[in-house]
This record gives sequence, C-alpha cells and structure tokens, in this order.
Amino acid sequence: MSKETTIIIIGAGASGIAMGCQLQRKLNFTDFEIYEKDVEFGGTWWVNTYPGCACDILSHFYSFSFEQNPDWSKVFPAQPEIHEYMVKVAEKYNLRAHTHFSTECLGADWDKQTEGWTVHFKNLKTGENFSKTCQFLVLCQGALSVPNDCPVPGLENFKGDAFHSARWNHKVDLTNKDVIVIGNGCSATQFVPVILPKTKTLTQFIRSPHWIFERYNWEYPAAFKWVMKHVPGAMSLYRLFWAVFLDPFFLAFKKEGIGKWWRKRTEKDSREYIMRTAPKKYHELLIPKFEVGAKRRIFDGYYLPCLNCFKHCTQFLSQIMKIFSE
Repeated sequence: MSKETTIIIIGAGASGIAMGCQLQRKLNFTDFEIYEKDVEFGGTWWVNTYPGCACDILSHFYSFSFEQNPDWSKVFPAQPEIHEYMVKVAEKYNLRAHTHFSTECLGADWDKQTEGWTVHFKNLKTGENFSKTCQFLVLCQGALSVPNDCPVPGLENFKGDAFHSARWNHKVDLTNKDVIVIGNGCSATQFVPVILPKTKTLTQFIRSPHWIFERYNWEYPAAFKWVMKHVPGAMSLYRLFWAVFLDPFFLAFKKEGIGKWWRKRTEKDSREYIMRTAPKKYHELLIPKFEVGAKRRIFDGYYLPCLNCFKHCTQFLSQIMKIFSE
C-alpha cells in the first residue's frame, strides 16, 4: 500500500486532462495523481488512428474553453491534430509529472471508517498489482477507447489479417486486397472512402442505415487564424456563436411540438443529401425507416460520394441488398 494522495483521477483523455488543469487553475491544487492504462495522453484520440479518423464537432467548439486554439487547420480536424492539441494542453499544465502511464485501474473500495477510497491498480509493464488510497476519486475513463469484440464464428481459422478500426494495423497493406468491413457507423464512413481506392473489392456488412448529413470541412485561411490569435475576445465570440447555434439541437429530443418539427426538418435535410449524392438505385437501402435521433447522426465527407465508384460499388453494396431483403 502506497501513501495517500488527496485526489486520484482515472484516465488521461480529454476529461482527465481537463480535471488536472482545472484543479490547478481554479483551486491552485496540485496534490493529485492521474492513472492511465495507455502510454500517452489523449484517450480515444490516442487510441484511434484509423485512416481518415477525425472529429464531427467543430474544432473551436471541440476544445477546452480555458485553452482555446487559434491554429486549428480545418472546421473538423483530423485525429493527429486533436491529439497534438491535447498533449500541448497537458504539457502546459505539467500533467506529465502527475501521471502514471501503462497503469490499469482494477477497481476501488470505499472505507466508511476513514471516509476514503482504496484504489487498486496493475502496472501493465511489470505486471505488478498495487493499491493507493485517496480522499476523492474522479472517474474520467471513457467508453470510446475500448472497442467491442466481434466474435465471428470461425474467425480463429481465418488466414488473413483481422483487426478492429480502433486497433488499426498500419502494417497491413490493403493494396489490391479483398476487404470486408463490418459496421457502417462514424468510423467506417470515415475510413472506407480512404482505403477504397487501394482495394481490389470492398464488401460492407451493415445492420441498419444511418441518417447521414453533409459535412462542410473547409480550411481556415491565414487571415482567420490571425484574427483568432491577435484580436482579444475573437475566439470566445466565435465559440459562443457556435454554442448558440448548436445547443438548440437538443430541442429535437422533445417528443412533440418543436422537437417533432425539428426531427422532420432534419430528416428532410439528410434525405435530400443522400438522394443527391448516392447512386439512385441505393436510395431505398440507405435512407432509414426510423426517426432521426435513435442512433448517432453521421456527418459525411466522402462516404456517399465514394459509392459512385463503379469499380467497387456493386460489390460494396451487394451485401447491403442481401441483408435488407432477408
């Protein structure tokens, strides 16, 4: 049992970084330790490195309010840029000195007598188990850095390469290969258009369609970045604009009234984009039969356009047609 720390933070992703920074900013407090199972800051933005990995929230909004970044390259930045930003913030607040990497949290026990926590860990490098006590335990581990297994029967006998997009094997060359993709969520719609030109064939198995929306991902010009960096309050005002614009989307969760109207309008926008962008013969397969909001929306850059690639399109959607006809 090691000595007590006042605060233990589990996870060094966006939430863990924010907690460590704010303890110092707001309370001038430094008696805390961060435990992270991976080897670097960033959480899901460290783990996910698949081709085309990017954020679907605007960069100036998808960032810490206390550490705004004037140098975002695009409206929707890619994974390397987001990860670089998070590491810079962590370094600025000296969080590396407080962080134990390659250390997995195994659980925690509450002690009524001492009114404190005993937290159990495993050092993933040495295999050693140890415990640490603290007064406050803050859980900042996310769900998006740990992929779901896909127990396909007979997978153990498969002779080719198989991996989850969240554990992308960059050593595998997909050039002129027959590739199967299971799933059609946000990750798949990002990496499929990137790998498609390399493959011989690409077959995608899906469970259900998604509401897909057009994504306008323009690059920020140098003049815009200059304003963000040098004009006092410009970044905060820009961020506020997007907050005011985006927050009303939560009204869509109201069952009737404005919520129902908003969902119908949103569905109309998505339906028009799908019909305008995807091949006509696939419209019926790609447009959901359920209301928007039942699943996470997809903001598309290249997925629907790539379905027009004749070389791959028939094979790409043949499995979709088969699944929907069953």
